Amino acid sequence: MRFQTRVFVGYSLLIVILVVILTAGFYVYARGLFERNAVETSELLVSKVGSQLDAMWYWMDFVLLTLLSDASFKSAVITLHTLPRDDPSNGTFLNDAMWTIRRFLLSYAFHRTFHAVLFFNDKGDLFSSNFMAHASGLNGGGVPDEIDTLLPREIGDSPFFLLSPFHDPWAEDRPEVFGMGRTIWDTGVETAWLMVLKPLEDLEDLIRPSLSPYSSVVIVWRGMLFFSSPRRSSISPDLLAFYGKTVEREKEGFLPNPITGRRELVLSYESQIAGLRVFWILDRDALLRPLRFTSFIAAMMALSVVAISLLFNLLFTRSLTRPLRMLREWMEDTEVKTLTLPSIRRIETSHDEVVELVEAFRDLTYRLDDSIRRELQLRTSWMQTKLDLVYSQVNPHFLYNVLNVISQRAFEVGDTVIPTVCEGIATMLRYASAQDHMVFLREELEYLRHYLFIMKLRLEDAFEWRVEVEDGLLGVRVPRMILQPLVENAVKYRKRKERLVVRVEGVRRGGTSWLLRVSDNGTGMTPEKVEELRRMFALVAVHLDRGEELPSASAPGGTGLANLYTRLYVVFRDRLIWRMESNVGGGTLVEIGVKEDGGDQGDAGRR
Repeated sequence: MRFQTRVFVGYSLLIVILVVILTAGFYVYARGLFERNAVETSELLVSKVGSQLDAMWYWMDFVLLTLLSDASFKSAVITLHTLPRDDPSNGTFLNDAMWTIRRFLLSYAFHRTFHAVLFFNDKGDLFSSNFMAHASGLNGGGVPDEIDTLLPREIGDSPFFLLSPFHDPWAEDRPEVFGMGRTIWDTGVETAWLMVLKPLEDLEDLIRPSLSPYSSVVIVWRGMLFFSSPRRSSISPDLLAFYGKTVEREKEGFLPNPITGRRELVLSYESQIAGLRVFWILDRDALLRPLRFTSFIAAMMALSVVAISLLFNLLFTRSLTRPLRMLREWMEDTEVKTLTLPSIRRIETSHDEVVELVEAFRDLTYRLDDSIRRELQLRTSWMQTKLDLVYSQVNPHFLYNVLNVISQRAFEVGDTVIPTVCEGIATMLRYASAQDHMVFLREELEYLRHYLFIMKLRLEDAFEWRVEVEDGLLGVRVPRMILQPLVENAVKYRKRKERLVVRVEGVRRGGTSWLLRVSDNGTGMTPEKVEELRRMFALVAVHLDRGEELPSASAPGGTGLANLYTRLYVVFRDRLIWRMESNVGGGTLVEIGVKEDGGDQGDAGRR
């Protein structure tokens, strides 16, 4: 799969997943928040409606108790109940009782506040505060059937009762009313009742403003339906029992209703005055119905975000991979002959990483071209060196022959020193012209002793030397001719009027670590010269580590200290020990060695 396709598919999947998660999370959060707000609001509303119902029942019961507490009203009721109606002598008492009851009922406060305040008994007497709708008087007729079914008939029943909504049977327009009443018991079988009626609109107006499209109210008194809003055609006893059990179990949240088939939340308020229980029901499906449009809008917004993101992602990946494609074409077109400066292109892009990659490849072409050029130069130098080696192999044979003739002539004249010198020079020539770069330290010391012997013959008493090297160090392999240049420098910069003393010491420091020390008592060097040499050594190490061309003063063709340090660093690298101390008039000390690395000198031997 191409890089652009991978990036596009990867980012596209990430965007789709994030959008789906965010959209679903937003919907779930909004739904939960909406449900919690609806529940909290409903809890406040059911408490508010219950409190208002209690206030209404309180004032209705207050009117009833006020009337029944008055002695004259109670005396009038007893008079109507006890005096025979067929005795003409009781007419005056009956009329007084009738007018007493009317006087109490015909109140402007009753007329304005209630539909009617009624007194009636089973003898057919009816007295009402609503004189415009009800015809009052003695023997006004029997108890209507609508009222008779709502009245308590047994003496043991509570005197307090509620009247569920019914049509007023005494009014011509038969308005729908509800009310509260009390039974007036006497010792006889006959009974009387006092009731306060209110229009049903008052109850609906109290509840309807608090309702919402997803809520309903059911009012129950003594296990029977008293009122429901919105008005339902029928509410089964099983449904009322389910609501009651749900409240008693104190189950929270929306629960499945097996009767209605919906998930509902049931809240309850129990009136402490009228004994009513108000059930506030929330329908979850109706509650969440407005969120369907919200979820649709959220889905459309999510699809729009995904579409815009995919388009942007496509354009972005093309823009991102365009310089990479150009770089690939550049790499494919790169050849050895196109590594030169005119062939290097420029790729314009705003991505820093791509710019760095282009610059890195540009630098790589520079280094590759430089490496190829240096390789060609090295191959040319190698061929020239091989030709020089062939020429140098001719000259030693001529020198060996000359030294042999000199040695024979010296023997003829009886000189024993000259043959020894000639033999030493021949040995040094063979050692110097050998092709092995690495030799045993014993071979290097043998070459050094020949050189020191010749210098002793030359300087006589002005030169003294000592070589003290441990036997365990003689098998160490070292680069060829590392000690002779140091002794040569000592001879070259000796004090002319004093004896030159050169000491060569060698010790093994443990394991593969060893140290050679060359010291003299010559003229020494100034601190400035020592510092200059140290900077030269550091520069040589940096160039060698980077693979760059060495400074001319340390090129391998020379024989000075810089050249010696170069040859040692090439072999031993970071394991090299190099220390140099020198004082003007105090001589010079050079230490050469190798650090312990836990292994043998195989690397040095292979060089």
